[in-house]
Amino acid sequence: MRANDSQLRGEGVSAPKPASLLTRDGLQSRLGSALSKRLTVVCAPAGFGKSLAIRRAMEERDEAAVSYHLGPADASAAALARGLAHAFSDLAPGLRPSYATAVEYALQSSDPHKKLALWFQRHLQDVRATVLLEDVHHAAGDPNACRFLESLIEYVPQVHWGLTTRTALELPLNRWVGEGIASAPISTEDLRLTKIEAHELARRSQFPAHLVETLFDDTLGWPLAFHIGTNLPDCVQELSRARVRTPQDAYAFLSRNLFERYDEPLREVLLETSVFSQIDAELIAAGPWADSWERLAELARGALLFSILREDTLRYHDLFQTFLQNELRASGRWESSLKAGADMLERCARIPEALRLYVQAGAPAEALALCEKHGFELMDRGRRDDVAAALASIDEARQSESPVVLALRGLNESQLGRNDTAEAWFLHGIQKANSEHVRAEIAYRYALDLIRHGRMDAIDLLEPLSGLKEEPASLRALIQSTLATAYVLAGRFDDAREAIGRALALAREDDSDTLQAKIHHQAAWVALFTGEIEPAKAHAGMAVDYALQCGMYDSAARAYSVFYNILYDVQDDPEGAMRVLDSVLDCGLKAGSPQLRLFALLGMLDIAAELGDHDQVERITETLAAHEVDFADAATSETLLPAQALATAARGDFAEAYRVLVPSAARQITPDRKALRYSEIALYAAAARMRAQAENALTEVLPALDALEPAARRTVRTRLNCALALRLLGDAERAQELLEQTAINDGDRLKAFSNAVRAIVARWDGAQNFNDVAGALQQLHERHFGGIAGALAALPNAAAPSSHASLGVR
Repeated sequence: MRANDSQLRGEGVSAPKPASLLTRDGLQSRLGSALSKRLTVVCAPAGFGKSLAIRRAMEERDEAAVSYHLGPADASAAALARGLAHAFSDLAPGLRPSYATAVEYALQSSDPHKKLALWFQRHLQDVRATVLLEDVHHAAGDPNACRFLESLIEYVPQVHWGLTTRTALELPLNRWVGEGIASAPISTEDLRLTKIEAHELARRSQFPAHLVETLFDDTLGWPLAFHIGTNLPDCVQELSRARVRTPQDAYAFLSRNLFERYDEPLREVLLETSVFSQIDAELIAAGPWADSWERLAELARGALLFSILREDTLRYHDLFQTFLQNELRASGRWESSLKAGADMLERCARIPEALRLYVQAGAPAEALALCEKHGFELMDRGRRDDVAAALASIDEARQSESPVVLALRGLNESQLGRNDTAEAWFLHGIQKANSEHVRAEIAYRYALDLIRHGRMDAIDLLEPLSGLKEEPASLRALIQSTLATAYVLAGRFDDAREAIGRALALAREDDSDTLQAKIHHQAAWVALFTGEIEPAKAHAGMAVDYALQCGMYDSAARAYSVFYNILYDVQDDPEGAMRVLDSVLDCGLKAGSPQLRLFALLGMLDIAAELGDHDQVERITETLAAHEVDFADAATSETLLPAQALATAARGDFAEAYRVLVPSAARQITPDRKALRYSEIALYAAAARMRAQAENALTEVLPALDALEPAARRTVRTRLNCALALRLLGDAERAQELLEQTAINDGDRLKAFSNAVRAIVARWDGAQNFNDVAGALQQLHERHFGGIAGALAALPNAAAPSSHASLGVR
């Protein structure tokens, strides 16, 4: 990059003046009308003024304007979503910080385009805007990118979309036009200059009138070529004598003449900056041409070389940029210019762009160095595609010697759901680690991956790192909080308390919102499962506050889930729990997480089933039908299966209720949850006259009762379920013992459950208390236990073991 500051002040340099831009009233009127539809597509080759025309029409609209220009790097659904999240950052600021989690979840699904569109839908639900997406043809080669765009247009009906493209797009345009969703596409012929417009543009540019017809014929009304020609009247005669055969030949001839009229320092700036996808004041200031920005901005105002994206950001017209890049290649400076540009971008902390230029330059050593320095951060920001492209450009020998690169490959495989190969890469990276810091970073990330899959060997991986002293406090805090999580899953609650205490102490040395959100969320989770309810609420509240401040909707949703567990399981407040689940659902949608959406809906279904709200159960079930439910998933078994079983039991099909619920018992995390699940299984089996199965379940639960907190909600429900099961099996004495041991606070919602069970058992023992039973079941309905009331009413009469007749009180 050879130009210097003093050469670029522009004194005495002769160059074409910026020309006046033509206002094309007919075209602008049509575009203004078209943009009232949800979608407007403008399809024409480069240089026909597609973007300029839509931008002008957007200026006339009374709503926010958003624009994003696609480049070759946007040829995937994930990259397109990232660019749009950036473009919408002022109107929907939560999109950018939640992108990394949203794209990771999407990539692991069978329909990533739909998952990403749903994520946008939640963030844009209150946004009214007109959006210009330029050069969408770059995404046309990826079916998922086109499907994402199609879903986005359908899911966000209040946003108006203007698309420019050089090729046809795989969108259902004909259907949309017929349905009134899209306007008829605007084509090349609509954008081509008419002779009247050509004469008007020439007049404004003080271009000789006698040359207008010649220039128009040579360019066939191609707006950009004609526009350049009006700035070069002395070249037009030469152009005619050159006997150009196509408008493209005319453009090439005119653009070269235009370029050669600039002084050498300016030509150097144009050549060297042509490697960038866009240029801005910051980038220019970081290079050897710090005083050239005003000259470039003046050129941009003439619209011959650049489009003005923002006040301080320009983008070359594609055709002129291609011309400049070809000049660089012809001079043998292409690779060196790419490397110099990448170095500038790196100094400006624009790492993804720098990485792409190093890859283009065929510079594996530089790409490797950048991956080793910034690779984990890029993956955390959702830049998996940039990292993957960089790794593909580095030979296997270099990769195999870099522990960070090996771990990055593990992260990439993990995000794609290929867990076996991910594990191999992580282990290889740990083995190759040449420093304590690198080993700790890789081990932490590998342990996270193991815990996601319920692997307790994460503990063996993390425990040796507990004594680290020299690593950053943030990394040590994350290691300790992750270890605490693993301890909880392993039932080592005292160890979990100690580990999370160390994590909280370390987190006080780093005040970043993201770290605080993660540590307090984990602290809330540990406190919940170790029975420390007030600390759990306090940490969950702080986690929610920190997470929402920095757009970490994934962490916010998980912190809200702690409140849900407290309200539902501890405080017995189903309505409050339902409200919290709505927050979990909102954050899950904003995080782009199908798992969190599913968790919220399943929790709502469980509460609706317990309440006996059949209409709500049906609505939630219909919503769940759109999800691929994994019945082996712990969250699913914890919520969907009990709700299904309860609804099935209320219909009197206790054998089916048993079949639905029995696989989930062994997967419960804590003793009280496991006991409650086995008590439900025992009750359904006993009601179905499946004696052996009921006795097996009771064998699992009865010995554990003495170790549980007597007045805890789960313990009370467990005892009541077991009492009913024992009575159905004919063991009246043990059933009565359990009822006498069941202590319930007055006013507790469980009091109604206990009263109903006692009334039913008394009836089975021969009491003529039909009204008492009916009244107790009615109380259950009134105390939001309608689903349980239905199941109790369907129980067979324990006094007649061979009979399946219900109580008959429904």
